[in-house]
Amino acid sequence: MKTGGYAFPHKRESNQFYSGMTIRDFFAAHALKNIGANPDGFDLTKEDDRKSLAEAMAIIAYEIADAMLMERDIDRRSNNA
Repeated sequence: MKTGGYAFPHKRESNQFYSGMTIRDFFAAHALKNIGANPDGFDLTKEDDRKSLAEAMAIIAYEIADAMLMERDIDRRSNNA
């Protein structure tokens, strides 16, 4: 699975690179903020609904992140053509 590389790579002493989160994780985190803003259809007072919502939100967030990475690759290829 493509991750898009690292979102915030940085170099420390001895030429060691520290990676941090991937761009895929970064995109998913930002998508998650918007998904969680409107939890229609879930009764958040019920534990089962909260768990179902959390699982659904995570799946959708990464689906959005994957779509963003695909679009990013398409855009890069068209700009390099």
